[in-house]
Amino acid sequence: MAEYRFLKSLGFKEWREDFQGHKIRVTNTWFGGAKLFIDDKCCDVNTDKVVWSIKKALLRARIDPGNPDSPVVEVFAKPNVVFPLGICVNGKLLASEVVEKNWSNVVVKAVGLAALPLVYLPFSQYAATSSWGSQMFVELGIIFILPMFVVVPVLLLAPILWLFRKTRRAALVALVFAVTYLLAMVVAVNSGHWIRMKGFSRLANRTKPLVAAIRGYEAKYGHPPEKLSILVPDFIRAIPTTQMRAYPRFEYIVGEKAKDFDNNPWVLTVFTPSGGINFDQFIYLPRQNYPNRGYGGYIERLGDWAYVHE
Repeated sequence: MAEYRFLKSLGFKEWREDFQGHKIRVTNTWFGGAKLFIDDKCCDVNTDKVVWSIKKALLRARIDPGNPDSPVVEVFAKPNVVFPLGICVNGKLLASEVVEKNWSNVVVKAVGLAALPLVYLPFSQYAATSSWGSQMFVELGIIFILPMFVVVPVLLLAPILWLFRKTRRAALVALVFAVTYLLAMVVAVNSGHWIRMKGFSRLANRTKPLVAAIRGYEAKYGHPPEKLSILVPDFIRAIPTTQMRAYPRFEYIVGEKAKDFDNNPWVLTVFTPSGGINFDQFIYLPRQNYPNRGYGGYIERLGDWAYVHE
């Protein structure tokens, strides 16, 4: 029952007006519908989830139900995201001043919503390269790409809609959202990339004991080990993990397969998908002969290692 009451309260909004000593109040929630109160008495309810007509009253009641000549209060939906309801008495709009009063709040909400990528995308990359995070954070970040399919058309259409009085406010809110979202995505993607590369730079430093162990075995026996476990315990106490929960393991490649990496005798790799259908990887070549492009993408050097962007 508590959960039901909680759902009915989601998205709560309220409008208040006075008319000849009577208090008119309209409430609306996402799941509970719209309600019309006159002098704190609920006079009409509308639970429709979709507004099919802006010409038909959503709510309607007389101030004095027992008097057929009593003024009629009607509530209409308006094609205006700034103030979506119009309260009328005998056809006269009462709530026109509320439009301007709520205008700044809508702009602030639009900017706040559009700025969400600035928080989530850098956080997702930090989480993916941490010891406690998960690849799931990066995968969910793909959600922020979807609004871009709306942002571009809005940037083209909003200036046209601005020319018409009825759609001017809605066009401006949409334009503010689109511009803010586009700028937020540019900043978020670049800052997320910086955070991700910093994480892999730290990984490159943590692998120095493992690389030294492989090189030590190679120097002693004249060839690299067939597998990493051979290094324990003479060359290293234990084979380390990456300390990244999203990308926990090293893959060790030796022999003919290693020669596919520009003729190196052995290779260390970490599979590091960055969301969606992606095959990024972090690689170490002992000969340090990294090409500018190769292995399925372009290469970014991070110390003695390289990140392959697929």
